[in-house]
Amino acid sequence: MKPNQLIIPPKPGILLEIQALMQQQDVDLVKITRLIKQDVALYAVLLSSVNSPWLGLRQEVTSVETAISLMGLERVLGLLQAVIIRSCFKESPLLESFWDTASEVAGICQSLAAKYTSIKVDDAYSVGMMHNAGIPIMLLNFENYDAF
Repeated sequence: MKPNQLIIPPKPGILLEIQALMQQQDVDLVKITRLIKQDVALYAVLLSSVNSPWLGLRQEVTSVETAISLMGLERVLGLLQAVIIRSCFKESPLLESFWDTASEVAGICQSLAAKYTSIKVDDAYSVGMMHNAGIPIMLLNFENYDAF
């Protein structure tokens, strides 16, 4: 890993599900979208890719569905395959807790924004999904962080 490179590891179970879906004759885009929205790493990779300068979009994309439609299925599947290949990391009980709560908090933020504020629901979902993104980064970069 490069010294300044920050990597959030994806949840292994979700990667396995996506890999199985990608191997099917007819790829179920709805299921893949649902799985991406449950994982901080995949969510972040997809949105950072669609919002990168090489795509040249005028407005920032904040929803997974829009990102997939703009990038196209082939490019998204290639991106997911790259994430699957590079996802080797040490296990930690804190990572399991991190993965379990990220999508729950994102859903709560989305619901609250829709009901009580004028904040865009996709923005609220993003904030909720990324709220603890530093935990896996710290776990991967500092040996005794889980004891801290």
